[in-house]
Amino acid sequence: KAVSRRAVRREHQEAAIMIERDVYKAILAPLAGADAPPPASLPRVAGIMAAPDMFYFVLPLYAGGDAADWLATPRPLRARLAVALDVARALEWLHALGLVHRDVKLENVVLASNPDADLPLAVLIDMGCVRVLDDSPLAAAARGYEAKLLATPGVRRLPFAGTVPYMSPEQLRVPKTVGRASDIWSLGTLLFAMILANASGPLPFEHTSEMDTMQAIVAGAYTPAAQAVLDASASACPLVTDLIHRMHTLDPAARPTITDVISILQSALDAETEHDGATASVPAEPADPDSVTATDGATSSHDRDDAAS
Repeated sequence: KAVSRRAVRREHQEAAIMIERDVYKAILAPLAGADAPPPASLPRVAGIMAAPDMFYFVLPLYAGGDAADWLATPRPLRARLAVALDVARALEWLHALGLVHRDVKLENVVLASNPDADLPLAVLIDMGCVRVLDDSPLAAAARGYEAKLLATPGVRRLPFAGTVPYMSPEQLRVPKTVGRASDIWSLGTLLFAMILANASGPLPFEHTSEMDTMQAIVAGAYTPAAQAVLDASASACPLVTDLIHRMHTLDPAARPTITDVISILQSALDAETEHDGATASVPAEPADPDSVTATDGATSSHDRDDAAS
């Protein structure tokens, strides 16, 4: 990722660049009290460099493309659930660090391994919109960057950060105070697109007009097309459908935590894996009843391709 220093100065984004730099460093450091290393679904930054005219963030090459492109080809539910679970685990680590991503969307999820693998590895990228909460170990440095920038004549805070169709109501209303629950709302929108709609059609609150989209988000009003998808999915994928409804609760405090989301997605993935295994173990009906051959019912398994650079 290359960012022009001239553009940064023109748009007064020095604080955002410094915060993004610190975030990339922090997400790979050991987390206090954590029993496991950072999940593979967070980007491994190889280097951060500053040249006279550019900032450079050196990341691995994610040859599988982003999730929006990945979903252009029909994917099995099991693979889509696994990718969603990767995104949720990345958010869990960020939230534990006191960081709100603020731009969770299909285009910020990339496939780090073979996109046609049984269960490809997905990575949540782009920390350029991250908000540092007061309980974060990065809070003091972030507030320092922001204070220095806001002391510059002619500089004011940007009204909000993120991508409108994925934004939470509070992201639009009071962007300076968004917390972890804002990411939960955005992830719910991503789950709708990835699990239920399979990336076909608009997002659940998306209208032709951006203003209409914003009004729908603030009201928590699904579009008629989105409501039809949710109604149709209630029996086919009940766990995820109910979860999305809860993630799109207008009151941030009433939304599930990222830990709750992970637990439900894991249950849905386990159920789908068990269903796939049961289906694969049922022998096909022979064309000739007299030609039945013995079978042990064994099914093949595919190990997950976790190859990340």
